[in-house]
Amino acid sequence: MKRTSTFFSLLAALLLLAGNSAWAVETWVKTAAADLQTGDVVAIVDLTSSLVLPSSNGSGAAPAATSVTLNSEKTEIDSEVADAWQWQVTVEDGNLQFNVPGTTNYLYCTNANNGVRVGTNENNVFSIAQHENGVDFLFNNATSRYIGPYNNQDWRCYTSVNNNIKDAVVVFFKKVISGVNVAKPVITPAGGAFIEPQQVSISAEEGCTVYYTLDGTEPTSESTRYTASFTVSTDCTVRAIAYDVAGNPSSVTSVEFTFLKPIATIAELCAAATDKDAPALVELNNWICTGVAGSNVYFTDGKNGILLYQSGHNFELNDVLTGKAQITLTTYNDCPEIKGLTNTTEGLTVTKGEGATPLAVTIGELRKDMQGNLITLEGVTYSKEGDVFIDDDDNEIIPYNRFTTLPELIDGKTYNATGVAIWYKNKQKWEIAPRTADEFQLLTSQKMPVSAWSVQSESVDVEGKPTARFTTDSDGEVTYESSDPSVATIDGEGNITPLKKGTTIITANVAETETYLPDSKSFKLTVTVDGFVDATFEYSDEDIQGQGAPNTGAELTATRNGVLTLFANKAYAKPGDNHMKIYGSKFEKGEEGEEPTLTEPSYIQLSVPEGYTITDIVLTATEDGYIKEWADQSGAAATIEGATATWSGEQTEVILTNQASSQARIKTIAVSYFDKNGDSITTITASAQADGTVYNLAGQRVKGMQQGIYIVGGKKIAVK
Repeated sequence: MKRTSTFFSLLAALLLLAGNSAWAVETWVKTAAADLQTGDVVAIVDLTSSLVLPSSNGSGAAPAATSVTLNSEKTEIDSEVADAWQWQVTVEDGNLQFNVPGTTNYLYCTNANNGVRVGTNENNVFSIAQHENGVDFLFNNATSRYIGPYNNQDWRCYTSVNNNIKDAVVVFFKKVISGVNVAKPVITPAGGAFIEPQQVSISAEEGCTVYYTLDGTEPTSESTRYTASFTVSTDCTVRAIAYDVAGNPSSVTSVEFTFLKPIATIAELCAAATDKDAPALVELNNWICTGVAGSNVYFTDGKNGILLYQSGHNFELNDVLTGKAQITLTTYNDCPEIKGLTNTTEGLTVTKGEGATPLAVTIGELRKDMQGNLITLEGVTYSKEGDVFIDDDDNEIIPYNRFTTLPELIDGKTYNATGVAIWYKNKQKWEIAPRTADEFQLLTSQKMPVSAWSVQSESVDVEGKPTARFTTDSDGEVTYESSDPSVATIDGEGNITPLKKGTTIITANVAETETYLPDSKSFKLTVTVDGFVDATFEYSDEDIQGQGAPNTGAELTATRNGVLTLFANKAYAKPGDNHMKIYGSKFEKGEEGEEPTLTEPSYIQLSVPEGYTITDIVLTATEDGYIKEWADQSGAAATIEGATATWSGEQTEVILTNQASSQARIKTIAVSYFDKNGDSITTITASAQADGTVYNLAGQRVKGMQQGIYIVGGKKIAVK
């Protein structure tokens, strides 16, 4: 009966091998120590003498040196490798152990020169050490001894390699079985973070036997055999291996199970946050929504606050959240942040509430786990110079229009300011964002004046007379100013005189009195010259917003007045942003002392048809630093001043290239162009007399005319 069973087992193994693409072939291939993995079977050989280290001598004597035959390149063993020469490797933290397969015996060393042994001694951990002669040696960590064959006699261990084993080159030949490919077992579910216990099943190819471990150790045929699904309810690593009927192993499948423990407060949630995304289970005990701005939602639990970043969340101001939900926890801009929460998340209940009660704090008391809190700052003074509120300890906080337009704040006045606390990483300062303008309360008994410009037209020809007049009920002194006196001036009586084509801000300032607060009102005045047209491309324009793709930097195009065309080759305008993003150009680093070469330009192209001329372009960025160097196709650089880049000239097509590798954040592109076709052009010679004031195509007054086109008395004149 026993013979029959053995026969059928051998027959099954042969049939399995026959079903594969090739018969199983065993080879022994030279393998670097760094490439060994736990479970590999190796022969330990000295390349110099072709001597192998046996595993059969035991603890009584040093292993006798035995010869093997290597191929000519010394990359494979050509002769048969006996079982008594084979070691199974365990790899951990760069260290190696060599086990006699199927036993508890390991290779180890004693403190004697002939102390290489096989047994259960604890001195069985080795590493690869490079000796000062530049050769890698197998090194016993416990005894600080190097291993090698001695005088073709046996394997020994020495504290130095300079004498008895100085010619040894100890390497590993790994056992490789080709022709049989056993598929890895499949573990279901494939690990992850869970709230409830999980039923785990393992499947493998038909005819295979599966073994597994739950403690993260490498599974072998000595591990627990899989027979039925099992339950895991604590953190663990499930590792499984499959063996076919011939005993060929698969690779190991490994999955991790993590069971989330509820986090009860925002403070605990913030304390657990790192810069890596991690799953978390949170108990929401009456979280209140303090503000919503696109995908950003701010919450407080009355003590601490946190930011949610999630598209499609559908939360609203004053929503109250209760329940238990799984989310993703991380940090952004140095503050804790959560993701993966919407008003339909399983386990979450959302109701409407009365809103959060503001937390009375000082600026100095704010911490990173308070972002999202609704706070009140009492008695802070507004400074127009820094656009900040300042408290008695000289701490500063920035008023922020995150949710609404800010009220007009008065320099030097004291306020009680309520709003959502938001951290601004770039400036390393806190911001306070009111939800309504009246959350910033001015502390004063003075009245706010009723002041206004009565502007009949904000656009006037350079030869025209503006009729704008300013009125106020304040008894304070009124003074006037123009932001660009070269475009237009205003005298002490409020009379405006246009001077050249362009725009300027006209402002009336009302002085403070005992009864009235100071006031300031402005309007934008545009001075035109006949034949010139102004056009603007803004990030929020309907034909611009939404263009481009952030992942690819797709093109952005737009047209104004059927004449002026904008094209940006690497740009996009994402809804919710306050700018058009123009990518940086790419450069190839030159040789030492040479300038980098522009290889992939990022540019803005503006063009008009024949009969028109572009004269001015102004790029306005969100703030300083987001616009750097720009130049046109001829190499002429734009003038950078603060957050603007200005180009002037006379061309039908202007290509402005971003000369920096960093992106530009452009709010507006303002263009002036001249319509040569608007009126007939009178041709005169340079010596001819022209009556009236003379303007060039930039709208500036000039004293004399040379060759070119000029504006005289509202008419275009070409001078030969």
